[in-house]
Amino acid sequence: MFKMELTDKIDQAKTDLEKARKNLLESYLGNIKEGYTNSSEESREDLLNNLEILIKKMNFDRGKARQIRLGNNLSVTDLGRELDISRQLIHQYEGGVIRPSTNLKATGGRKYLLWLKEQGYNPCNI
Repeated sequence: MFKMELTDKIDQAKTDLEKARKNLLESYLGNIKEGYTNSSEESREDLLNNLEILIKKMNFDRGKARQIRLGNNLSVTDLGRELDISRQLIHQYEGGVIRPSTNLKATGGRKYLLWLKEQGYNPCNI
């Protein structure tokens, strides 16, 4: 009985922590958006570059991404064709060599992340 109550409390604490983290992130994103809107073109470029660095540090789960692809019965070649990106790029993402980027200039990474989002996995909150 005590163990179940403790487990329930731990689960509730995890849920509360996740909600708090989400609220904090939404607050940060609001501040970033406001700062971007109210800044010069040069400052905007700096902000975008700093965001790109931050995104690269995010916890992209390459194993989960691979499982999603395999769960859709897609080879890297098939997914590459579907997204119009190279299979080598997908191998690099799923192998942990590089992380997909949301930078608008990095269209391959953005296409890959948008596809993952359609599958229910959105590691970069795009």
